[in-house]
Amino acid sequence: MTPKIRILVVDDDEVDCLSAKRALANSPLPVKFEVETASTMAKGIDKLKNGRFDVALFDLGLPDSSGLETVQGAVSAAGEIPVVVLTGLADEQTGILAIDLGATDYLVKGPAIESMLGKTLLYAI
Repeated sequence: MTPKIRILVVDDDEVDCLSAKRALANSPLPVKFEVETASTMAKGIDKLKNGRFDVALFDLGLPDSSGLETVQGAVSAAGEIPVVVLTGLADEQTGILAIDLGATDYLVKGPAIESMLGKTLLYAI
């Protein structure tokens, strides 16, 4: 039986959500990724409180939250669920600050993310 990993992706960019779903669906890893999405911080927190997820992936630029404020809110709402931060900025300092605030890891959006996403989420768990 293939293990299932439930992932919450919080990102307001529909294309990025679809890319994440596609990358996880095509992952060579021996797990099945079940992805649920939310487009705002508020919706993401609501889903975290009402759902059962193994890991959460939060974009740093949401309509109702941005930057390190997003990290703090996500980590607080997630409790024991690992939070991986997703950013469009190749700013290592922001990634380090996100980890200092409790994120498990961070990824920079771009072509390389497709090959790294599944592994990063599994390592976070």
